[in-house]
Amino acid sequence: MRKIYLTAMLAIVLPVVAAGCGRMMDSPGVSAPAALENRELATRLVQEDWDAFANFFRADFSQRVSDEFIPDKAGFINAVEESFYQTTPIDLSFTLNEVLEQEDKLAVSVSWQKKSVERSSGELVLRQGEGLMVYVNENGQWRIYQVQGQPIFF
Repeated sequence: MRKIYLTAMLAIVLPVVAAGCGRMMDSPGVSAPAALENRELATRLVQEDWDAFANFFRADFSQRVSDEFIPDKAGFINAVEESFYQTTPIDLSFTLNEVLEQEDKLAVSVSWQKKSVERSSGELVLRQGEGLMVYVNENGQWRIYQVQGQPIFF
């Protein structure tokens, strides 16, 4: 049931988020320095999110998530915390696929591979996925606003 819901949400929300976040960084309306700056920002944000997850402390991680998180901030943080306590995060490598920006939002499409250790069995696990992370700038602080697909935390 959850897979069907997630698939439906992706089919509906992803095009809306991408359209709502405006223009692609490689489009003619965006200067090369601005595009590079936004890609560097996106790289930094994803890495900082991973670091916050790998060293999970609920209050600290919660500060990285917007109070306006869609659909539910508390539910998202609970799921991230549960994921952290199931595995010990070891390493993340990722590639930015696209970076889209408009006003106070930054949408980042990312492909990733991560290594972790299952806490119950001690088994080393390699996972990979693709996800979309949308950030919102709140008073100079970039916070997670929405995640779709397979975020780096699960």
